[in-house]
Amino acid sequence: MRPLGYGWRWAGVVALGAAGWLAGCLAPAEPGPRETAAPRDILLPTEDAADLGGGGKAILGPLAGYGFKVVVHARYDQQTGKGALWADETLLQQVAAKKPREFVFLELWRYDLAAKAWVKLEKPARTTTLLMRPSDAPGSKPPVDQLLLELTNQVGLYWAKWTEDKVQVEAPLYCGPINPNDLDIPPAPEGMIISAIPHENSGEAGYVPDPRIYCHSWNEFKNGNAVLRLGMTKAQVLEEIAKGGLKEFGGEYGIRKPDEAMQAKEIWHTSYGSFSGAAPGGGFLLLAFREGRLVAIVPHGPYPA
Repeated sequence: MRPLGYGWRWAGVVALGAAGWLAGCLAPAEPGPRETAAPRDILLPTEDAADLGGGGKAILGPLAGYGFKVVVHARYDQQTGKGALWADETLLQQVAAKKPREFVFLELWRYDLAAKAWVKLEKPARTTTLLMRPSDAPGSKPPVDQLLLELTNQVGLYWAKWTEDKVQVEAPLYCGPINPNDLDIPPAPEGMIISAIPHENSGEAGYVPDPRIYCHSWNEFKNGNAVLRLGMTKAQVLEEIAKGGLKEFGGEYGIRKPDEAMQAKEIWHTSYGSFSGAAPGGGFLLLAFREGRLVAIVPHGPYPA
């Protein structure tokens, strides 16, 4: 098995922009909204499994802003049974020529097979490291990748987040002894993604909630006169949105009501913030429902107090 984390292998055309997932990318300063998975997006354990067919993308390594060269990668070692974050010393030699790169670990999530949900785990004690450029002086040893943080020794599917020089990075981490042989299953339902799912003595293809949505949810979101909370029904969410914009700062701001076609879906894409141009900034808002209940709130952009 090749170690996870040496970049992306793309199958099909996927654009990553600069405004967040809904606009196409992770925003460096704040968590951005995540678009629902394309029909054939797949979380994969190795590059060997990256022949998707029919378009889509294989999520093999770190996600970051367009053009940002990520140094840290998530890997699973089959011999030790540990999943960890490593700094690629060859890349570090390229990007840290003038100053060290600051690495800050943020979060680790694990997919709970029984609950069929992502669960946020406790953060390891040591979280910040300055990554120094390896010496290239004559006689110095060849660069060796640096172990930054051991994340887990438990079999499972994980989603890790960290920053490098304040740019947010995320990556899947497949920790399991066996990779599934066949990932050719029907497209994932809305809000889900096809994934390799590890077990103690096997691996299988299945559907998991898209971590680009569910590992970014807020418990509560306020804007204008509306207050959205997890567990609300669609009717309750629409009732809150209907309360209208709040007039402050010389303008009006609130949450825009999705149209009827959007309301029939399980994933709503809308926006919040200024309706008049005078209120504090706004952004996109992703709302995910399951069985008629609000299960994920993913805002992006300035958040009025």
